Amino acid sequence: MDGAGWKLDLAAAARMLELVAPGGLAVVDDMTPGYGPDPVRDFFFGNSELVTIEILTTPETAALLATRV
Repeated sequence: MDGAGWKLDLAAAARMLELVAPGGLAVVDDMTPGYGPDPVRDFFFGNSELVTIEILTTPETAALLATRV
């Protein structure tokens, strides 16, 4: 998922995730590790249709990997 605008409109994120098939993967990059509270992380980690993990991509940046179940 690219384009920072959706991070300000989580309803848009929900609509984009409708395109992810079960077993499909959504990647959310340009995250700051350990930053919170964060509505984007809350959206992905709190979504019962997703299994989400956070990985470091550099010491200063992170990404979320979300698989639709």
